[in-house]
Amino acid sequence: MKEKGALYRFLLFSLLLLFTSCGGDDAGEENTPVNSEKILVFQFLAVDNDELTSDITADIDDNTKVITVVVPEDTNMRELIPTIRISSEAEILPSSGVPRNFENEQVYEIITSTGELIEYTVNVSLAESSNNRMTSFGFLASSNAALASNVSGVIDEQNKIVTVLFEPETNITALQPAIGVANTATIVPSVVDILDFSDNVDYTITAENGDTATYTILSSFKQRDEKEILKFEFLADDNSGNLSNDYEATILNENKEIKLELPEGVDLSILVPSITISEGAIITPNNDIATNFNTILDFTVTAEDGGTEIYKVNVYTSNSLRSDREVLIDFYNARFQGNSALQQWDIESQDISAWEGVTVEEGRVTSLAPSDLQLRIESLPSSLGKLTGLKILILTNDGIKEIPKELSELTELRWLILQDNLLEEIPAEIGNLNDLLTLNLTGNPITSIPKEICDLRGGVTEVFLDTDDVCEE
Repeated sequence: MKEKGALYRFLLFSLLLLFTSCGGDDAGEENTPVNSEKILVFQFLAVDNDELTSDITADIDDNTKVITVVVPEDTNMRELIPTIRISSEAEILPSSGVPRNFENEQVYEIITSTGELIEYTVNVSLAESSNNRMTSFGFLASSNAALASNVSGVIDEQNKIVTVLFEPETNITALQPAIGVANTATIVPSVVDILDFSDNVDYTITAENGDTATYTILSSFKQRDEKEILKFEFLADDNSGNLSNDYEATILNENKEIKLELPEGVDLSILVPSITISEGAIITPNNDIATNFNTILDFTVTAEDGGTEIYKVNVYTSNSLRSDREVLIDFYNARFQGNSALQQWDIESQDISAWEGVTVEEGRVTSLAPSDLQLRIESLPSSLGKLTGLKILILTNDGIKEIPKELSELTELRWLILQDNLLEEIPAEIGNLNDLLTLNLTGNPITSIPKEICDLRGGVTEVFLDTDDVCEE
């Protein structure tokens, strides 16, 4: 391109000399023309430049031959394509439509019809940035001892509001934020300033071109989601005349159940509970109010964030049907260990008289004789000793290896049938059941029978043993 331009200039110059020499005889005539050839328009068109969204026209100073163009702040100037319009008699180098790197000053040459060279200098610059946006806002734990972890704010760009949620009880009176803004922008207060964010804080961001935007920081604390009953008790001071001691219930968090057995004779209809729950939560029925616990009650704990948890509270007195029900549930869990074979027992039901093998008379369980399902239970729960109204206990062919000595507390028991199990010994305390009518221990690998049990045969009790069982002396 340079060689072609030089040749063209040479030819024009030669023609000019020839023309001048031919007209030399006309002395006294003005033969130096006034030159009006120039760059008329210098543009960057959007259709030619993907960087642009609209056409941009440069300013042309014909006196200084300087062309200035301002393009948007994010324009890549390395391969901009100009569109140039010049006088019809002239030629320009480089040509219109040729991409150039306008990060640096560029020179364009006009070759006039007379062969004169006119240089134009083109300067392209980026517009001052108008970016006054806040791109991020938060607090780094590494910069703030009051924080256990980083905290990020949520920016509402339309309303220029930043919301920040802190963990409950965080000290936010002296924090240094981490703020994202454009490199060309300034921000007040400074990002290094330590401020009190317990009140709203305004930050003003000023763009390079002077445009400003103010963002308001709104700080608040997260609502707690904890919704647990931490302690459930009855205090003697709150239940004067009804309780002489304090009693704390057992909380089964896995099943959200609360159970407590109180002494016989306590009036369950006017008990005042003392309940400790998660901080910020509320509970219904209300704490510290006299409540009727004659039925299983639902206590609902509601967290600050609105989440709820329901606890079933079962408060009962000893020597009662509700107490017997809890014993039978212990027995069910021990006997079947999650096996669903005993479908007859609906342990969600409060009517235990409908449970297979269970007899209820006058508000107490009097007989426990479930069908022989050949399900294995190695050890009976000691809580069976609380079935003080029990008269009949029949557990055969169950693979029982051990019975608790607490069965000796069943003073109403008349029939104790434990045949065809795996018992290797029998507690001597069973011999205290002097009112037993029948005790059947046959079909067990017992090698030695305690003297106290053998002595039962001298009273009203009929004792059935295997022929090889030996009574202790």
